[in-house]
This record gives sequence, C-alpha cells and structure tokens, in this order.
Amino acid sequence: MSTGLDEQRVTLGDLFPERGTAPPNGAPTPQDRHERRRELAHLLKDLAPAALVLLGVLLWAVGLEPVDPDTLDGYGLITKLSPVCLTGIVLVGAAGAWELFGQRRTIVLALATIGLWLSVSATQPLVYGPARLPWGWIHAGFSEHIGMTGDVIHNFDIRFSWPAMFTVTQMWAEAAGLERVDRMIELAPVAFTGIAALGVGALAQAVAGPGRVAWLAVWLFLAASWTEQDYFSPQALTYCLYVAGLAIMVSDLTSPGPATGGRILPWRRSVPPTTPGTRIRAHVLLLLLAVALAPTHQLSPFVLAGMALVLLLFGRLSSAWLPIMLLSAPTVWFFLGARETWVNELEKIVGGIGDFGGSLNAGVTDRVSGDLGHQVITSGRIGVFLLVGLIAFVGWLVLRRAAHRTWALPVLAGSTFLIAAVQPYGGEIFMRCYLFSLPWLAIGIGYALEALRSRAVLARVVSAVLVGALAVSCLALRGGNDAWLTFTDGDLAVMDVAYGQAREGETIVVLRWSTPLQMAAAADVPQRGMDELDSEERPCVTEEQMVACLEQDEVEYVVITPQQDREGVILDGMEPGWTGQVADGLLAHGYRVVYEHDGRLLLAREDREAGP
Repeated sequence: MSTGLDEQRVTLGDLFPERGTAPPNGAPTPQDRHERRRELAHLLKDLAPAALVLLGVLLWAVGLEPVDPDTLDGYGLITKLSPVCLTGIVLVGAAGAWELFGQRRTIVLALATIGLWLSVSATQPLVYGPARLPWGWIHAGFSEHIGMTGDVIHNFDIRFSWPAMFTVTQMWAEAAGLERVDRMIELAPVAFTGIAALGVGALAQAVAGPGRVAWLAVWLFLAASWTEQDYFSPQALTYCLYVAGLAIMVSDLTSPGPATGGRILPWRRSVPPTTPGTRIRAHVLLLLLAVALAPTHQLSPFVLAGMALVLLLFGRLSSAWLPIMLLSAPTVWFFLGARETWVNELEKIVGGIGDFGGSLNAGVTDRVSGDLGHQVITSGRIGVFLLVGLIAFVGWLVLRRAAHRTWALPVLAGSTFLIAAVQPYGGEIFMRCYLFSLPWLAIGIGYALEALRSRAVLARVVSAVLVGALAVSCLALRGGNDAWLTFTDGDLAVMDVAYGQAREGETIVVLRWSTPLQMAAAADVPQRGMDELDSEERPCVTEEQMVACLEQDEVEYVVITPQQDREGVILDGMEPGWTGQVADGLLAHGYRVVYEHDGRLLLAREDREAGP
C-alpha cells in the first residue's frame, strides 16, 4: 500500500546541489578540495609581490654589517657587502617588476619604491660610523662659522658666494638644539635622495601619466643615481628644487608634453588645458624656486632656465617669458651677491668657456686611473651612463613608432651636457650633467620597458634584471671611493685635538684631502692640503719632498691618517705605508707627536707651545 512517502522523499543532493552526494557528515568532496586549492593559490599569488618586497627589505637589513673603512681597497664597499644583503636588493626590484606588470596595486608598488630607496641610499650611512665625504664636513664648518659670526668668510672659498644653504642649516641646527650637525650630515643622502625621487615621480606623471612609465622612472632614477651628489651640500638641496621646478613646469605650463605630439613651432604653441589660476600659481612657485636657487648654488638655477628654454623652442612651453624670469634671479645674484667670485675668479671662469676637451679630460680620462680596483669602478660608472643613455634612446624610438615624432625628450636629456663646454667644474662636470639629465633618461627607459607590456613575462624579467642590476651596481659605484672617503670616530677625534691645540693663524696641513678638514675654525686656523704647497718650482710629491716643503713653510701641525695612505696607494701607485715615511721624516726634523690613536697622528713643531 502506498503511503505517499516516495513522492515526498528529498535527496541530500536536492538540498545541497553544490555538494553533490556528499555524506551527511559534511566531509569535503574532491571538487571542494580542488576549489579551495585554487582559492589559496590565487590568494598566495596576490600576496606574493608584497611578501617578496618585505622579504627583500628584511634580507637587506639582516645582511648589513658594520664595515671598517681601514679594511677597504680600490674596489670599495661592494667587496664587504654580504650576498644576503645584495640578494635582498635584487628581490625588491624583482617583486616590484612582478607587481607592475600584473595587478599594479599602488600599496605594493609604493612598498617596492621605499625598499629600493632605503637599500640604495641608506646602506652606507648604516654600515659606517660618522658621515662620509670630506666635503660634507667642510660645509658643516661653513655653517658653524655663519652661526657663530653671522657672516661669511670673505675671499676665502667660492661656495661662500652662494651661502643660503649654510645659513638655513645653522638655523635648523640651533632650533633643534644641536651643537654640531653630525646627524644631519649622516642622514643627508637618505633625505635628499627620497625628496628627489618624489620629484622625479611627479615629473614622470606629468610627462607620461600615472602609469607604469612613472613607476619605472622613479625606480630607475634610484637605481642609476650613482653620482653621489646627494651628500650634505648645496647641489643636493638645489637638485631637489630643480626636479620640483621641472615637474611644475611640465604639469601646468606645457602642452603637449615633451614626449608626445609632433613638431610644433615655438610661435604656434598652445595654452595647456589647465585653469588660469593653476598657471598663475605655477609661475609664482617657479619664481620662488628661482629666487631660492639663486643664492644657493651657482649651476642649478641656470640648468633649470635652460630646460625651460628647450621646452619653449620645441613649442611645448606656453609662457615665452618664463626662461627669462628663471634666468634673471641667478644672473642678478651672480653680479651682486657673488661679486667676490667674478671679481677674483673672472679669468678662471672665462678661461674655461669652450674648452670641452679640458672638461672631458678632467671629468673622464683623468678619472680612469689608479689601481685595478679603482679602474674597474670608474669604468663601471662610464658603462652605466652609456647603458642608461642607450636604453633611453630605445624608449625614444618607441615613441616615434607610436607617431610621437618629437625630439624634445632626447634634447632635454642631452642639452645638459652643453655645460661641459663652459666649465670643468672641478672634474665633476660630467657627473653633474648626467645627474641633471637622469630624470629624462629614466622616463625614456620607462617608455622602452612599457613597450613590452603585451608580453608580461618578458616585461617582468627584463625590468627585474635591469632594476636589480642597476641597484647593485649603484651601491658598488657609490662606494667605490670609500677606502679613502669614509671616516671613523678617530678621524674626528684627531681633528678636534688639532683645533684645540692650534692658535689663531697657525696652520694645519693634511697630506691628502681625504680628511674631515675645515670642519671647524675655518676662519681662524688656515687648513690646507699638501697639493696647495706644491708648485712647479717646488714640487711636494714624494715623501722626501713633502717633508722638505712642510719644514720650509714652518707648518705648525700635520694630520696623517690611514685614509691618506690608501688614497696615495690606490690613486697614485705609492707604496703602502708612505705616510709613515713622511711622519718619520718630520719626527727627525723638529716635529713631535701630539696625538696618536688607531693610526691617526697629529704632529706639531717642537718650537711651539701647546695651545689652550
């Protein structure tokens, strides 16, 4: 007899169709397990780039170990960095490239940028003790003098004709209650590099939009900025202002951008699609930047004005009078505020105009010298410059194939090298030219890599290899001179003793400038390098000649350090221990040891009493 139950029976599959015929105890089916594995794989794939960035930063930080400058040779820092540290840097670049040509999440890309910034700019401050580079300490001494006297040292150093940074630094130090600006010098490369990278990012977005090119430009700027012009100096500060000025100019006052459009005659330029208020603000900001640059650095404001002129000639810049405005402030300062310089150094300034060969010798040929390690480092710098320029040129070709037939971008990058025809700038001119052109070159490389976007795997591999290799090479090239340009607490101590001993007018001489000279008492105590005693009539090159020169000039104090010895060995092929021979010669000719610690010596003439 039928009870009707058969018609009312409901199966488990009817209630839970996604579970099929799974038993009532809820055990997962093979299909469930497969689906969960897929979800987990997607989750891991989403988290992997951020995890790899954090892992890379962790490896970099864990791999950092203190480095004794006295153990370095001509290859510099790279031989002392652990493989773990270098692996971390490469991993950060690879993770960023993976994300950039994948989901392109801002937070992950920002983490990769921060990781790359820290690993490139903070490595040297973290592995060493006091701040590196003698020039940073010289600038600290200048700031201290202005703070103590309220005035510059007249007819002393060309940098005092552009004193704005020294004045501002002392104001900050006093406001922070600092007796010396040691910490500011140590952190300067990290701060200046980070600020400049933000400016390059803004400039790249103004040129190419907020996409892959902009991110790549920032990474390549960080990874290829080997020039080490970001130490505590006016040029580091003004470089940040220079990049900011470029970003404002391109974003608010140009139409079309320097990488887009075709040929436009200057008199047919168009008004950019920004509001009148925005353009007014841009002009005001650029004028303020020009005024700030003028008393701070002798070169940077003219380069910014030159960039505006190039944009105008290519019909991109809407304001025809902007280059004149940018040029007016530094010109007025040069003839009024820097009068001492052009009055006393006019022949030297004018004499260098047009001598491109002299700049080439001073900036390139003369630098590829020294022992094998130093030659490898200097050749590597030239190689990185050529590689960056070549890939940026490929990016320009990519733009031309996309019907953007303009020479604006390569001319902006290349025009900075015209400065080399004006002044050798102490042999550093090509490093400065490269640094001024680097934002444009980085944008060009960004376009070259962006062209691979349709082949995501290839784009990731090429970008990761390029960014990682450049970042590691950047550390190698930045640290190539660390054997003689990195200091210890002993170097600061011997100079402090010298300042405490020397009376006003007594002279302190160092055998090489690889010493934190002029870090104090710059106006009261003459401080000179042995090269300033040298002349054709009286050479002071060999150990015996140095002793004779110091004795003949009756120099009161001589500072000798291991860095001076290594500089002579690496750069000039002198025998290790040559500074010891000079010390022995001085001790045999009327000098005595005033201070000695950890290889650092302070010698004083026997015929004088100790100072206060």
